[in-house]
Amino acid sequence: RSNVTVAGFEIRNYRTNSLHIVPAGVWIGGGAHDINIISNNIHHIENTNANADGAYGLVAYGDSAATISNLVIRANELHDLKTAWSESMALDGNVSHFEISSNRVHDNWNIGILMAGGYGTVANTNLDRARHGVCRDNIVWRCSTASNPNYNSPSCAGIYCDGSTDIVVERNRCFLNDIGMEFAAENAGKATDHITVRDNLCWSNGMGGIFIGGYDAKRGHTDYCDITHNTLYHNDTLGWGQGEFLLQYDTRSNTFTHNILAVANTDVNLLIANTFTQNTNNLIDWNLYYAPGGPAASQWQWKKTASTGFATYKAACGNDSNSIFAEPLFINAGATNFHLATNSPGVDAGATNFTVGIGE
Repeated sequence: RSNVTVAGFEIRNYRTNSLHIVPAGVWIGGGAHDINIISNNIHHIENTNANADGAYGLVAYGDSAATISNLVIRANELHDLKTAWSESMALDGNVSHFEISSNRVHDNWNIGILMAGGYGTVANTNLDRARHGVCRDNIVWRCSTASNPNYNSPSCAGIYCDGSTDIVVERNRCFLNDIGMEFAAENAGKATDHITVRDNLCWSNGMGGIFIGGYDAKRGHTDYCDITHNTLYHNDTLGWGQGEFLLQYDTRSNTFTHNILAVANTDVNLLIANTFTQNTNNLIDWNLYYAPGGPAASQWQWKKTASTGFATYKAACGNDSNSIFAEPLFINAGATNFHLATNSPGVDAGATNFTVGIGE
């Protein structure tokens, strides 16, 4: 069905422990178009079977040759979802021209917001990916697989692009998740590409702030993503050594510029980690870095090689020649006020054509 608005509902308490039943609060399929899902409260959708296929708070599953298009998901709250292998909110397969905005997603068993492709959801590989969309002004917190019996360890992102393309991810806030945001492709031979990641805040996430690339050498690659004007603060709280920004397997021609990366813990001075050597033509520059130990004690990793000291890292990787190491002078980071004081070294130091939002 098309030209449908679902607004103002509370959708709750669809629970099962069955292996193959997949509960969902809202399920959009076929070639539906002009669908608006607005201001709904979706919670306690659960599949608690440790081997279950999954459960969703909201899913757009593009499994038809006709595209799910003109989809608006706005101002909903998705919480207390036990999703097994699945996600809180997911767009998968043949889904194009969408808006995911101003949603609150929290206290769930897996990824908060997923935009995916490459899973064979539709036979035409050119259509088998979420594309041409925006994900903005969402708040995602306490999404973790740590207590999910399908995982039993932290692994999920608040916002995740997996095999998708041509999406703007902006002005979102992600905190207390396993990972703030991730841009990767889990299927070999597939890519996440041409994603613009700008003006987001990621803080106090357990494994790290922003990850790109596959988590192992059996995954796909991340290409031509532009990550700019984001603030990453006090991530890697688990101390697993993945830093504020992590480059994983097979990253190609991505840019990471005009970002603020700040470590809060004097015991963890790691800012950038790069756990694979498959790292090609990635540009990292014009960033502001800070760690309490100072530039000489700061920790870095590039193409699996660890280094101590900002100057040593720059010489090793050939990046960040225009970046600075200084305290960013947030108004009150402890109270999550990441606006900059007037005398901050980050003021007027970004790209002059950038529109200021919550991440500045």
